[in-house]
Amino acid sequence: MSEFRRSKMMLFLSNVGIVLGVVVFMAGYFSPPPRLAFGNDLEQAGLKGAGEKKRDPQPSAPFDKVVFMVIDALRSDFVYGEDSGFSFTQSLIKSGSAIPFTALAAPPTLTLSRIKAMTQGSGQSFLDAWLNVMHSADARRLVGEDTWLSRFKSERAPEKKMVYYGIDMWCMLYPEIWDRYETVDSFYLPNFSEVDSNVTRGLTSELDKDDWKGLVLHYLGLDNAAHFGGAGSSIVRAKEVEMDDVVRQIYTALENQPIHANTLFVLAGDHGMTDNGNHGGDTPAEIASALLFMSPKFRSLGNTFTSPQPRNPEYTFYSVVDQVDIVPTLGTLLGFSIPAGSVGVVINQLLAIFPDFSQQMRVLMRNARQIVTLLRLKHGLEGPIHLDSCDSTCHCGSDKARRVLCLWERFSSVGSGTAPSEGVNTDDASRLLQEICVEAQRVLSVAHNNLNLGRMAAGIMVLVLVVFFLLSALGFQKSEHMEEEHRFWYWTSLAWFVYLGLRWLPSGTRVGALLLPLLHVVGQSVNPAGETPWAAGTHLHSFLDASPLWLWILAAGAHVLAVRTLSEAIGVAVGVGRYASTFGACLVCGLTVLFKICSTHTFNPELLEFLPMRLQSAFSEEVGNLALWSMWSGLLALCIVLLVRYRTGTVSVSQAASPVLVGIVELANVYLRAQARPKSLILFLIFDLQLHWLLSVFSKVRPDTSTISLTVLLLTQSAFFSGGRSNSLASLDMMNGYNGISHTDSMRNVLLVSLQTILSNWIGPVWWSLAGLRLLSATTAAKSRHVKARCFLEYLTYQTLYSACGVLAVMASCLWWRDDGVLWTVLAPKYVNVALWVGFHQLLVNVLLGMGLWFGVVM
Repeated sequence: MSEFRRSKMMLFLSNVGIVLGVVVFMAGYFSPPPRLAFGNDLEQAGLKGAGEKKRDPQPSAPFDKVVFMVIDALRSDFVYGEDSGFSFTQSLIKSGSAIPFTALAAPPTLTLSRIKAMTQGSGQSFLDAWLNVMHSADARRLVGEDTWLSRFKSERAPEKKMVYYGIDMWCMLYPEIWDRYETVDSFYLPNFSEVDSNVTRGLTSELDKDDWKGLVLHYLGLDNAAHFGGAGSSIVRAKEVEMDDVVRQIYTALENQPIHANTLFVLAGDHGMTDNGNHGGDTPAEIASALLFMSPKFRSLGNTFTSPQPRNPEYTFYSVVDQVDIVPTLGTLLGFSIPAGSVGVVINQLLAIFPDFSQQMRVLMRNARQIVTLLRLKHGLEGPIHLDSCDSTCHCGSDKARRVLCLWERFSSVGSGTAPSEGVNTDDASRLLQEICVEAQRVLSVAHNNLNLGRMAAGIMVLVLVVFFLLSALGFQKSEHMEEEHRFWYWTSLAWFVYLGLRWLPSGTRVGALLLPLLHVVGQSVNPAGETPWAAGTHLHSFLDASPLWLWILAAGAHVLAVRTLSEAIGVAVGVGRYASTFGACLVCGLTVLFKICSTHTFNPELLEFLPMRLQSAFSEEVGNLALWSMWSGLLALCIVLLVRYRTGTVSVSQAASPVLVGIVELANVYLRAQARPKSLILFLIFDLQLHWLLSVFSKVRPDTSTISLTVLLLTQSAFFSGGRSNSLASLDMMNGYNGISHTDSMRNVLLVSLQTILSNWIGPVWWSLAGLRLLSATTAAKSRHVKARCFLEYLTYQTLYSACGVLAVMASCLWWRDDGVLWTVLAPKYVNVALWVGFHQLLVNVLLGMGLWFGVVM
């Protein structure tokens, strides 16, 4: 028994060690970026206060007021595409009153980091991915940060006010900027109506006032709608029409009211989105957003644009700019100095608003001087620079920073520092300044690593020790790493299932041997993480989109299997008749289906178009919430009844143990169904069929624990990707985190929202982790309590070993690629995913929930 206790203690310490290693490594990986002390250096460089104005005088600004309207997740094709709801905006583009661009955002494509990029003009840290979901004003506050907001507030008409309407994030970031504001909560995703109407209701009165110089608006509804319905849903199209009407209201005021004769109107998206409505990664759909500068003044420039634009898979329309270019461009058009930390370049197409070429040159020189000075500070090149390694064309080998300084010296040698010398071709000088700005931006846009290598190494050492102890306990070694992860799990799982079918062919039929691999292929095609063989995913989606009735038929089949399993378990464990157990199972499953239909009617009505409109109207949001709460109550009541009757009922503990486990696991699976998107309901039918095949075979052949562990591991990993998840932040689905939670209660239930969100993204892995307990129970039913305990600890050791090896491999990759761009674009999202996997799935599901069910019920 002492050996058994040592095994338990080692397993406990190993799981604690994994979490400890992840946290220590995270502290070194996500260190905040260093802040530059601009003060004295900028005074010396002439980029602060009067020194800047004396060196590069600001041209007379064509505008003195700005309306800066941000529409969250405004992907470029939402405005410019042929199916756009922005008909009025497109008419402004055709008339030349609006100058359109595609603005490319840098990852992570999350609202907080994009707001900072659009106001500071600088690239952001992946640390913003954490701050984006932290609803804490103290964590987000950036008082005194150098932004175009602060420059505009202090340098242009200080007596005029800065006004804000929109999500609370702007006021959390820059509380000292706003003289008048009204905010809406950005935390409650299901709200995509009031979150916009509350912004618009104050717009008319603000447009009639002349006491402000800056009006910033941030509309969140389109992003929220897309999170629930996807980019192509009808509710997103309705949002486009609504936002276009807001554009019409603002532009009409600019055109008709004398107080807005010099008002600039900017419409910008903070990022794009995938077709599923998510964002956070760096795919073309996520980084491409619409950007328009609008004013009646622009008509005089004679621009002609074609609108709408044909579909473009890269989502790039018209001229393409960097999102940070907004900052120096606003400074140029509104007449304030560029923030010192900006890496933006003035948008060249807007320079035509300055009729005098000398004014355009002053704009370019101000931008070039600012960005070159920033480059010197960031790369420690403040003193005299030796350019011996550069040739006559300023090619300096791999040193891109010195190339920029060489180009700047070259410009200074042909000019006075404020203007080109006489006899110098002004077009050449202009092109040279633009080249300087663009080259400097490329150098400065490279993500700056502030890694704490000591902490990262310490985290890796902790994981190395954990893996060593686990390998010692199991007596074998394992080292596999694949880059194409979803492909790896797809083919590895398929090969393993083919092997299982062939190995135990005498135990079943030939059809049964093919069933498990076939179900695996279909399951991976429901929400494919990538291209599926034989285009199975494309064909399946086309079929379901064309015939949504079949989606619900398959979903109903999944719930029929759940009713059968649950009613049998309740009948045996509680000792009630078949009709009573069937009624209880039908009740909770029926309420789950009713909730999913109501939820689909609200967010994806196109999936119910086969129903009569009168019947569709019956599935209201109120009915859905009532069904959900009733379902939750039913699940809790049945769970309590199972546990109480198991301990006190007339049925013997040995007879009821397995049915009680089956009943509790199936109740949990019914809850998981409520957390799934409609198309993912098909997965539960596939999972159930796979599990029944495995149970029928494993109960006969009695495989060892390692075989069960490997089977469950492959199923949990492949199920993670079949649910539509990947290692990109964009695959994180926020839709079902708010199930059963109202807008007013969302902030009081942050923990519940977070837990439901994680559960809805780990539906497949959680399902198979619980199913693994059923497989282990079926193969150890006739064994003693001591043997059952040892089998479970061995099973859990395998799961813990994989978690330790997986997170160790990712940590080592992060350290190895610390100087490569993939550190932030690929590895950072992967590490966040691994951290969630360890903290949630391994610790909470496999260890706490698994041990609780096994030792509390099976033992």
